[in-house]
Amino acid sequence: MKMRFVLLLVCAALAFVNCQPGNHSGNRIVGGEWARHGEFPWIVTIHINGRHYCGGSIVNNYWVVTAAHCVHPVNQCVVYAGAYDIFQWTTGTEQTRKVARFFAHEAYGPQIGPNDIAMLKVTQPFEFNQYVRTVQLPWPNTYPSGWALAAGWGDQSRDQSGNYAQYLKKAWLPIHTSEKCAELYRVFSIKYDKRVNVCAGQLDGSHATCNADSGGPLTQDGVLVGVVSWGPQPCALPNRPGVFVLTSSFVNWIQQHMQT
Repeated sequence: MKMRFVLLLVCAALAFVNCQPGNHSGNRIVGGEWARHGEFPWIVTIHINGRHYCGGSIVNNYWVVTAAHCVHPVNQCVVYAGAYDIFQWTTGTEQTRKVARFFAHEAYGPQIGPNDIAMLKVTQPFEFNQYVRTVQLPWPNTYPSGWALAAGWGDQSRDQSGNYAQYLKKAWLPIHTSEKCAELYRVFSIKYDKRVNVCAGQLDGSHATCNADSGGPLTQDGVLVGVVSWGPQPCALPNRPGVFVLTSSFVNWIQQHMQT
């Protein structure tokens, strides 16, 4: 998945970037392993001008949850559900949909920061089967714990070389407490809001999201607990876990748009 990252100068000469689409410099799965075809039937790849741009998660037959920084003119966007190999569409499981509209959260930045969530509506409904179906939403205002699965087609490299995954990858990531996440990011000039964000990733940097995973899912037992938002550049730095939108903080907002 592609994500456009915005560089910020921070102390210790580290840079952080928005897991945004567009330049292959955003968040993708580092470490982890190949997913099975159909293991994440809710994940979609959003293509801009014919190339993978961001991920997203199906929440009903018309609507997808993604990141606000993935919003793009709808006439340039195509959504593929049931995908596994994003370079060859030969499995017969893919469903192609045009985008009818985007709704970015009203309080989004638009740079790195909280409220990085959006809804995307397709022009024709998805047809549900073993490769295409919905993800569950969490209970409102709950904070996850334990381990969760991130999935995406993002950059697998640690040096920004652009080694993007052809096949869908997954990685188990530990979820850190809101206090731990705030502590890890308190000295940086990037807005981490523990009310609407959650961070997850190995603190040794062995497994992480990376470029073009933006908008993709972080799930526990089929429940969407997070949406990929931003992280360090280069990816998978020690003590810099990826930052996700805390989905439970936006359940009511998501459900309201699903009614339109």
